[in-house]
Amino acid sequence: MEVGGHLKVRSILVENLNKNGQMLVEMLCEECSHFLEIAEAIRSLGLTILKGATEARGDKTCICFVVEGQNNRNLHRLDILWPLVQILQSKSTMQSQ
Repeated sequence: MEVGGHLKVRSILVENLNKNGQMLVEMLCEECSHFLEIAEAIRSLGLTILKGATEARGDKTCICFVVEGQNNRNLHRLDILWPLVQILQSKSTMQSQ
């Protein structure tokens, strides 16, 4: 993702884990300390967080969530990905000012 003319490397993975509606949400950030904000964004989508963790990967931070969707709602990976990109983009814009 490029923000403000500077290339910021952030990887976001949203992967279906099984047919029961469980997904892995993984974000690799250079300077990412937004665990609670990301968790709230995930919860606001109607998802249940089954597991959440952060870990250091070299000079980056990996934020991982295992989430589960409600049976009556068909949520796609892009529905989760887009709000997360918006959070990271807004944080990058605020940091560059």
